[in-house]
Amino acid sequence: MIAVLGSMAAKADIAAGRAFPVRWLVLFFLRIAERIVQAHVARALRVELAEIVAELTPVAGPGDASPADAVLLAWRLRWYATVLVALLERLGGIDCRMTGRDRAPDRAACSSGRPACRGARLAMAGGDRAGFPLPSFHDTS
Repeated sequence: MIAVLGSMAAKADIAAGRAFPVRWLVLFFLRIAERIVQAHVARALRVELAEIVAELTPVAGPGDASPADAVLLAWRLRWYATVLVALLERLGGIDCRMTGRDRAPDRAACSSGRPACRGARLAMAGGDRAGFPLPSFHDTS
C-alpha cells in the first residue's frame, strides 16, 4: 500500500503540469482514493477518521483542480505513506509470515531462510537511514 501511495502521489505531481481537463480527471479519481486511504490510515492507527481529517485540514487545498491543489494532494498522499512507514517501523517492520497476499495456500510465500524475506524487514523499516523514508516505486503509466 505504501508503494501505491507513492505512485499516486507521483501521478498527482505529474497532473500538476498537465492541462486542466487532464488534471481535473486525475485529481477526481485520486480524491476518491484519498478518502479510502484516510479510512485505512485511521483504522491502522486506531483513531477516529475525524482526527485524520482535522490533522490535514490546513493542507486541504482549494479543491479547484489547480496545479497547487494537485501538489497539495500529492503531499497528503506522501503524508499517509510516511505515517504507514512510521507505523511499520514502530511495529518492527514486515513479518514474512503474515497472512494475506504474501501467503500461498498451506505455506508462506517467503520462508524465513530466503534473503528477500530477511531484507524486507530492513527495507520497510528504513534501515539505518534517518527519518521516515518513502519506498521507491516505479511509474506504471
